[in-house]
Amino acid sequence: MREFGKRLRRIRQSRGYSIDRLYLESSHLSRATISRIEKGEADPQLSTLRRIAKTLGVKLSKLIGDE
Repeated sequence: MREFGKRLRRIRQSRGYSIDRLYLESSHLSRATISRIEKGEADPQLSTLRRIAKTLGVKLSKLIGDE
């Protein structure tokens, strides 16, 4: 899960998103949850992954590393 967190952070930063901006634009995700996912301390549900991908404007497959 740690690799996923690193990928999420890389994609988020490359899209110009701070954790605060991702939090504000992806309702129902707390800053703490986003931070825990990026640190590999939380396993996000599929619905959470979809919401993050949609907010960042990337395909879910890119976010999870299938591309």
